Amino acid sequence: MYLLKQQPEDFIVKEKSNILLSTTGKYAIYALQKKNYTTEKAIHLLCKYNHLQRKQIGYAGNKDKQAVTTQHISVFQGKKEYTLPKDITLTFLGYAQQPISLGDLEGNEFTLIIRNADKKSIAKLQARMKNITNIPNYFDEQRFAKNNVAIGTCIIKGDMKDAVNLILQQKGDYETLMKQYLEKYPHNYVQALRKIPLKILTMYIHAVQSAIFNSTLREYIKKNNKNIKIPLTGFGTDLDKGKISTFIKKELKKMKITQNDFIIRTIPELSSEGSFRDAFMDAKQFRYSIENDELHNGKEKIKLSFFLQKGSYATIVAKFLLS
Repeated sequence: MYLLKQQPEDFIVKEKSNILLSTTGKYAIYALQKKNYTTEKAIHLLCKYNHLQRKQIGYAGNKDKQAVTTQHISVFQGKKEYTLPKDITLTFLGYAQQPISLGDLEGNEFTLIIRNADKKSIAKLQARMKNITNIPNYFDEQRFAKNNVAIGTCIIKGDMKDAVNLILQQKGDYETLMKQYLEKYPHNYVQALRKIPLKILTMYIHAVQSAIFNSTLREYIKKNNKNIKIPLTGFGTDLDKGKISTFIKKELKKMKITQNDFIIRTIPELSSEGSFRDAFMDAKQFRYSIENDELHNGKEKIKLSFFLQKGSYATIVAKFLLS
């Protein structure tokens, strides 16, 4: 069985930013490189080590934890150098007049090493190489983690107590802050949730939208291979007609939520109008090589390099090529 992400160096991500740098500006721009950290954890440590406020930091998208990743971040009134722990580095690039926000990137360049490959895996790859377009644009498992969909569903339904209890099944800095808050204010679950950065809370809502998208895409590709825009359902999504709309409404019913539930009145900034996502993606600038695997005697390793539009998953490409 082939192995993906056996070690962080087997999965390298470099963000291609669309930020225009200047010699002056309110926001300092950096290249953040990290290994074995989520983006949000790296930001948390940057703030902790340097007495920064979380709201000073902006970035365009989350990058994989089990990987070596490079992405751009902005720091309001940032300086050129900061103290950071091992496996996180920050390189000053210049300034900008606006902070980096979600989606401020063109895409990502990936270099993947697939290990423990046998002749069967290599044959599958070479067969797939004949056509590496129209890859189903699924969200992969990183999007969902253990309880993200369940937590997001609770928040959307307004069941904040259940959302908090699910989050507290995990251990981390933010969970500790939530527990400390709840010791003082045992029933204020909304404010307990606010101890978590907005970008993480938003991920829970996105996980629900992503799960509906994946189910819809899975149904769509049974009979279609034309690239269309499939909704990431929110309160503003038009579901009045069409087979896709009918299917999404069934999915919402299964989850016992409505479109209006995406208006989250207790935490309005989590409300989601909805958007769209391509059904298929193309891996551009695709290259591959096959070499002896130094970690597995008698096996090969496959090195893949390619570029993906923002929001698409390299792990989905790898699984497509080897399925």
